[in-house]
Amino acid sequence: MPKNNYPNAVIDNLPDEFVENSINSLQELSALGKITCKPEQDEEFERRVSQIIDFCKRKKMRPGVETLCAGLGITRQTLSDWEKGTFGASERRQEAVKQVKQLIYAFLEQAGMSGKIHPTTYIWLTKNWQKYRDNAPEEAETARQAVSRSAAEIADRYKDALELPEMERPKL
Repeated sequence: MPKNNYPNAVIDNLPDEFVENSINSLQELSALGKITCKPEQDEEFERRVSQIIDFCKRKKMRPGVETLCAGLGITRQTLSDWEKGTFGASERRQEAVKQVKQLIYAFLEQAGMSGKIHPTTYIWLTKNWQKYRDNAPEEAETARQAVSRSAAEIADRYKDALELPEMERPKL
């Protein structure tokens, strides 16, 4: 009997037609062959990326890093290495990788901001895929400065409050 926790329940209950179409599309992309890191393949890389994006539009598939990698015949780690310039990736390749990843992230943003995906899903994806994070509100500049007033200056500033009659204490 399969476990009924959320991730497994969802993935196990995908519609059959979706599974079949997705696998067929990914196999079609994988059949395009492998692109290498060689600078002489930069133009082919750019052409292939355009081909993959057009493929996603035609098949009504969401563009994603893994889908992109399937169409390039590489792993996600290889794409990351190219983006960082390792293994001899040219500057042109590095910029092309950054540009296509930005397109994928912009698509995600459009899906999230237009309400096409649940806000929680959008937040989770941006944190995990794009390394977004929560930021605590910045403290006011004055709060970060060391106190430089004397006791007399503080008493003068709050003299009105100090002159108020003391409040009656409640009986407990």
